Amino acid sequence: DIAAARMAAEIRPEFKNRLGLTISIFCGGTPSTKGTLEMLRVLGVKPEEADDVRYRGHGWPGMSGASVKGAVKVGRREMTYKQAWDTILTKHKPFRCHICPDGTGEFADISCGDPWYRPIEEGEPGSTLILVRTQHGKDILQRAIEAGYVVAEPRSSDVLPRSQNGLMMRRRSVLPKVVSLWLMFLPYPHFRGFSLWRGWLRFSMVSKFVSFYRAFRWMLGLRRQGPLRLQGGESIDTKSDPRT
Repeated sequence: DIAAARMAAEIRPEFKNRLGLTISIFCGGTPSTKGTLEMLRVLGVKPEEADDVRYRGHGWPGMSGASVKGAVKVGRREMTYKQAWDTILTKHKPFRCHICPDGTGEFADISCGDPWYRPIEEGEPGSTLILVRTQHGKDILQRAIEAGYVVAEPRSSDVLPRSQNGLMMRRRSVLPKVVSLWLMFLPYPHFRGFSLWRGWLRFSMVSKFVSFYRAFRWMLGLRRQGPLRLQGGESIDTKSDPRT
């Protein structure tokens, strides 16, 4: 969303003047509706019986679950945040999420996410890791702290990779996926400024080989499926030049 807003601002100056502040959240991927339906099935809740669905909250990170309409004894059925995301929701991410190098909102003035670098204490209300990426974001955050709207403490820069190791590993794995798409004459995205080569080179020799093997096998499966089906019903002929 932030990347789209930035690109729109470049071609529409009036829109750029209306952008007060851009804030992004760390993103490990957005599960499809199928993932939510699978979570409901595991919880034993029929979609038509669900009163509300939560993926986290009421604590840090809180529980995932759903309320059942009209239920008296068991009004809510839950599972842990880790159970929901690690075993169900993550398996239903769309293809585009798997080749996204920007899990920490690098185009935003400010981006926020979970500081998983330390154990969570029982009953802890939770805290947010705040990354200030522009001078504009820094000025506004500083004013918010001075006015008492935000309580923040400085942390060293190594907190980010320790907090979001999964996002770091996903980013390092983007290069072999994009290269595999290119080799298979499939449509592929162009990423600039993300240092994908440098990130991939930080893998061990074994991990480098495994990352390319897995990516190539995955893209080979896509190639055999024929035209890629996009949202909205539009298709791309996988036999055409991917650069077009």
